[in-house]
Amino acid sequence: MPAAFEGPPNELAGLSMFLEEQRAAVLRKLDGLSEVQAIEHPTASEFCMLTLVKHLAYVERRWFQLEIARRDVPGLWPPPDDSELELEPADTIEKIRRLYEEIIDQDRDILSVVTDLDSLSATGLNRRWVLLHLIEETARHAGHADLIRESIDGSKGP
Repeated sequence: MPAAFEGPPNELAGLSMFLEEQRAAVLRKLDGLSEVQAIEHPTASEFCMLTLVKHLAYVERRWFQLEIARRDVPGLWPPPDDSELELEPADTIEKIRRLYEEIIDQDRDILSVVTDLDSLSATGLNRRWVLLHLIEETARHAGHADLIRESIDGSKGP
């Protein structure tokens, strides 16, 4: 008889669990790609794998800093330019993966001290809404990454 499913102990842990899985799904899509494959545009999308992950890193940093940590960080919103959607000559799989992983680590630290999901920020959003939005955004791009990756090399799976 299979073990009974035991859900997360609270809402915040559940939201964190879903966000973590979507982050991991995106990062897995970088595994095994060559640098050339990572910058290919095999679909009609303007995204390649590297710009997709770079964009997610910037988006997550923005939402966590401004709405979860409630810090006023100049230059995060509105974004000063479209650089998060463009590759720099030095952008590699390792560099973009490290960028996203470092932001994820910072965001985990921010979330580790959150106890209130209901209070409203200066923009009128509560942390619950922001976490749900980030799950939605990351899942959307994880699906996007699935299509790009499958178009590159036929790779399917989690």
